[in-house]
Amino acid sequence: MTESLSALSCGTCGAPVPLRVAEKVPCPHCGDAVAIPERWRAAAQAREADELVRREVEPLWEKLTTAPPVWVERSLLASIVALPPAVTVAAQVAAFELHRAPPSTLSTFVLLTLPALLPGGIGWIRVWALRQTVLELKLEVSALPPGRSGDSPSCRQCAAPLDAAPDAISVTCRYCGADSVVAGLPPTAEMKHRRRSSLKTLAEASGALRRRRRLLTLGLAGLSLVVLGTCLLLEIALKTTV
Repeated sequence: MTESLSALSCGTCGAPVPLRVAEKVPCPHCGDAVAIPERWRAAAQAREADELVRREVEPLWEKLTTAPPVWVERSLLASIVALPPAVTVAAQVAAFELHRAPPSTLSTFVLLTLPALLPGGIGWIRVWALRQTVLELKLEVSALPPGRSGDSPSCRQCAAPLDAAPDAISVTCRYCGADSVVAGLPPTAEMKHRRRSSLKTLAEASGALRRRRRLLTLGLAGLSLVVLGTCLLLEIALKTTV
């Protein structure tokens, strides 16, 4: 594992400078050239393999952190409102056409109205929970915002300046090797409540997010089964008491 190095500073203005595989790097503040010692150049070169791995993971990270379209959430909310009464009315109409006695109000609620809430309700909870999960993980791995206009973002681990391209999604710090996300940063107000993350690379963060998504899906599936099982047991209890 490549060691973590202290950030180099400009001898003229004292500002920290990003690390590159070069003999000198211009200071982002005053423009003076800052010499890169051999040890720092070797460390920067060793990080290039980590950068290749990070770039390969970026498409997965973008996919996992992309929020569902607004229409999906609105459709789920609409189904919460519209589906239960629609199912209830459909059951009443079907009973009338088949010349059968309509189910009791309580049975209709237990077997039809309440289960009809599940698709929209569980779907909306999943969208909301995924948004919170993504925000929480983004707070953990996002780069530190620039201290002033024109500055580059800083490494979330060692606070060294990052050499980020304008269209970059994430950057590997060449001082400490940590990956920091620089695109789609959370609001500044949220960044104040971030916690220090044990995740060092974007690959680790993507794996953690994928595991959290799976656990959320399994948890909501279990909740759906519990609700449906409870409805079934209630209906059985209603029939045995009649």
